[in-house]
Amino acid sequence: MTKTCAYCGKSKPLTEYYTVSNTSDGYESYCKTCRKNHIKTKEQLIGYLGMNDTYFEESKWQEIYDKVLTKQRKKYIKGRFVPDNFEQLIEEAAVVQYLKLYRNKSTPYQKTDNRFTITDDMIKRWGSGLEPDAYQYMEDVYIQLITSYKSDTPVQRMIYEDVAKTKYEAEKARREGNLQLYEKLIKIVSALLSDANIKPVQENASDSENVSTWGLQIKMIEELEPIPEPRDEFKDVDMIEQYITKWFVRPFAKIFGIDSLNYEGEDEIEEYVDGDE
Repeated sequence: MTKTCAYCGKSKPLTEYYTVSNTSDGYESYCKTCRKNHIKTKEQLIGYLGMNDTYFEESKWQEIYDKVLTKQRKKYIKGRFVPDNFEQLIEEAAVVQYLKLYRNKSTPYQKTDNRFTITDDMIKRWGSGLEPDAYQYMEDVYIQLITSYKSDTPVQRMIYEDVAKTKYEAEKARREGNLQLYEKLIKIVSALLSDANIKPVQENASDSENVSTWGLQIKMIEELEPIPEPRDEFKDVDMIEQYITKWFVRPFAKIFGIDSLNYEGEDEIEEYVDGDE
């Protein structure tokens, strides 16, 4: 049995992965080598835990970080030598300690966040244990797709979900500097878009054949056929603007000493207000 590492993209035996309770297959997403070499910072740790359906506990992190800091301070002060990358070393050591704790006791993600509300539908669509930013990113991409293109069938919606998931993983790989994985994921996104028949070249072709989706038709109308300004006879059909000018704007202008306002059509509004119309 093998599994593809989410970082290096290589297929490796399951013995090359640590076991964990939260994932669907019972194994971590990174192989042991990538886990050791590419999870060095707190940010990378948070992203990795999210990939393994586990919530990052800030309080637990701070507890571990403080213990490592205290221990290392005693060590370096005793030796009267503090390296320039002291803070980096402390963070890396705290990451190692947190990962050990994570393997022993996984913490499912709680669906509460002040910045973004995670609903049951989102958890059902994207899975549990992700960071709020991950839910928000994928949800935004998914909503954009289903509101702009056809989403009548389960297959179409499934493709859009896969696009959103892959785009999120690609963006994360780009932020982490893993351009090799990023390029692979972007190619997958392109293939999924081809399956959904929504690539730009296909949009242009469908437009020329007059069979574009409703969203594309609205987009074309908004960009090429804006609604013109109304003609003069339709600008104030009920004379509301004239009424406001006569009974509100002009009196307030007099109160504040502003020059008298002359509004075209005052005779008409006079008749309208007196009930002659």
